[in-house]
Amino acid sequence: MDGPEGPAGPELVVVLAEPRTPGNVGAVARAMANFGLSRLRIVAGVPLDEDSYKRALHAAPILEEARRYDDLEAALAGREVIIAPNSPSPGVRVAFIACSGAPVELLEISGTQQRTESEEV
Repeated sequence: MDGPEGPAGPELVVVLAEPRTPGNVGAVARAMANFGLSRLRIVAGVPLDEDSYKRALHAAPILEEARRYDDLEAALAGREVIIAPNSPSPGVRVAFIACSGAPVELLEISGTQQRTESEEV
């Protein structure tokens, strides 16, 4: 079950928004397992493949139980949202949720954002 409550109360849920590399999803799952996390939500992005499972190593069950969502709002369902997802500047979306009573910032940066000449200097 992928609800907000675990046996000891609210459990942190990791949300990946539009991951572009399957191997990176596996690496995230491995890092999650190393810290005792197990709930992964994936918003759109690449499908899992052999490289995902190679990089996950002992965390393959996290990949197998990962939930897929079409958009960030759906992935945040069931969480206490403090500040709804919004776009303070082009190519950036931010939201704040509560996790065990503490605010947690979620940040999504679009891979299509282009730099201006002044930013490249």
